[in-house]
Amino acid sequence: MRRSFGHYVGGIVGMLGWVFGLTVVCLATGNAGVLVELLPVSLAVSLAMGFGFVVTLEAIRTAYPDDQRLFQLALWGILGMDIGVLLLVCKVWILPVLVERAAERDALEALGALTDVPWGIVIACLTAGAVTSFLAARRALGHA
Repeated sequence: MRRSFGHYVGGIVGMLGWVFGLTVVCLATGNAGVLVELLPVSLAVSLAMGFGFVVTLEAIRTAYPDDQRLFQLALWGILGMDIGVLLLVCKVWILPVLVERAAERDALEALGALTDVPWGIVIACLTAGAVTSFLAARRALGHA
């Protein structure tokens, strides 16, 4: 794991990037109370995805050190799934909490921080990640 430590730290920090953005937006709009409500679960989801990312890729790199195609399939599968999960969490949980009061919604719109992702994009990310992860699993099991 030593050989990739910086990459893995970057992966975990990358998974937390949206939490940093959420924190800035909530503080800039005076929504500290909403931030206190959203932050614990947001951190838990992001850290779980980040550590899952690290453990999966390190397991593949250790078991199949010369198979770069497998590593890339797993990497893109994990990223697709994680992006899809984050979009889903934002769409069904975070966005409704942020816009439930008119004053907060107006402040977010003024910052340009309010957007909604179409369901098709959420489903496309989850599907692409699942298919790519499936292909990686098939390759790891020797079927491709």
